[in-house]
Amino acid sequence: MQARPVWVDTVVATTEITEYAPVTYDGKLATDSCVVKGVAQTSAAINDTVAVAVLGSSQVFITEAVVAGDLLEPDGTGKVRKAAGDAGFARANRNGTAGTRIEAVLLPR
Repeated sequence: MQARPVWVDTVVATTEITEYAPVTYDGKLATDSCVVKGVAQTSAAINDTVAVAVLGSSQVFITEAVVAGDLLEPDGTGKVRKAAGDAGFARANRNGTAGTRIEAVLLPR
């Protein structure tokens, strides 16, 4: 599995964060209505600092089948799904089946 983060920043986790989960600027798991800072590169407990891929690509866990190019949005559980509209935070870089991990290209928002 590839990931090519170009810019990695950190956040302090304000909730438990799982590896490859989309996160917000304030350190929470992102939902479809949040602005996503990036994707956590490791898991983190509350008050831990976690590296977040902000630009480039990262691995993500998907909850449904996707094809390369699909827009992705967080589902609020640390995974991603196809975006309902055109406001996703990333694009699938590979095809994937539900419950697997794929590479996603992070989109600036």
